[in-house]
Amino acid sequence: MKELKKKLGEEKDLLLIPVMPTPNGRMHLGHISGPYLKMDIIKRKAKRNGKEAYLISGSDAYESYVELKALQLNVTTDEVVNKFHDLIISDFESLGIEMDLFINPLDQEHNLKFISHQQEMLKDLLKNDCIEKIKEIFPYDTIRNLYITGCWLSGKCINCGSNTGSYLCENCGMHYKPMDIYNQTNNDIIFKEEEILYLKLDKNILIERLNKFSLPKGIREVVEKYFEI
Repeated sequence: MKELKKKLGEEKDLLLIPVMPTPNGRMHLGHISGPYLKMDIIKRKAKRNGKEAYLISGSDAYESYVELKALQLNVTTDEVVNKFHDLIISDFESLGIEMDLFINPLDQEHNLKFISHQQEMLKDLLKNDCIEKIKEIFPYDTIRNLYITGCWLSGKCINCGSNTGSYLCENCGMHYKPMDIYNQTNNDIIFKEEEILYLKLDKNILIERLNKFSLPKGIREVVEKYFEI
């Protein structure tokens, strides 16, 4: 028993923050059985052992798929967020997943704080020289007046060749830039060069940290290829 405790480590107080779901629909079993059920179990175990544990998250109200759902339903993006935020809470409750706080960034109580925090964080990163500007080419829809990114982007994955979209291939896990996979012919599309803000990252340090994990070969290859592009 002592060896088992030593291997597992001592129980700690926990602040659990699972990924923010996009409020463009209800929770499905993949959502529930992934981060949310897992975090709920970890929280219950910690509390059972006399520790403090809090489970906090919120809706990703500014995700591009909210815009797509608003277009499909012919309503505003705020209406989409508010509707599905409440339904997501209902889905958690129906499965006994206890969120201590599940924030809607559009709520008056949180909105100004949310925006202010994002602005201050960006200022701090700029002040500490943690950001660099990189020019990239983006396809731009002149009819809808939007960049072809996020939910509007589709094409073939540059790593595995599968049909994909947004910013991540769900088949192999590859990340990419819009112009990496954009392959549609549309006379209403032009190409714009824009400056994009990126965090300054040292590839050597990232690879060094990567070496500390036991990753499956396929996942490691995806990460290494992403470093190269």
